[in-house]
Amino acid sequence: GDLLPIIVYIPAPFTTASQLRGISNFLKDTIRSPEIAHQLLDFSTIATENIIINNYNGIYLTRTDGIQILGNIINNNSNHGISLHQSNLNNLSGNELCYNHYGLFAQGSYYNTIERNIANNNNEEGIYLFYSDSNEILGNNASYNSCGMELYLSDHNYISRNIINNNIRGI
Repeated sequence: GDLLPIIVYIPAPFTTASQLRGISNFLKDTIRSPEIAHQLLDFSTIATENIIINNYNGIYLTRTDGIQILGNIINNNSNHGISLHQSNLNNLSGNELCYNHYGLFAQGSYYNTIERNIANNNNEEGIYLFYSDSNEILGNNASYNSCGMELYLSDHNYISRNIINNNIRGI
């Protein structure tokens, strides 16, 4: 914390499940005991109710699919609160993303659900999608940012019931 940045790393579900059970045992479970494998995968895909402050990035996902990031407080990070890079089918819900450079940043990420997050008082965008298609952005509050929400070369996104006010640019 004081001398080195703290980085939150969330591995893909198969990596985490393999580390918990052992690679050989987990692979055998996928054939012999699929219910155990499914339980491990479900357990391995949730980041919930964490407090993540004063880092470079709060939560950073690269090529990670099917993760649930729920109810976290992710504030005062010098770059992104939550960052998705080529990460698909994730659920980001009920997170507080305030006083970061960007609240939520997604690049090359598809079919994510971004809902009921508070992305306020960030230096740049509250929610920024960059080359990210077919996402659902529902019921978020993106206020008091430079830009509430920006979509750059991002197609077929569904945006509904968001509160976006008191920004220099809305959407």
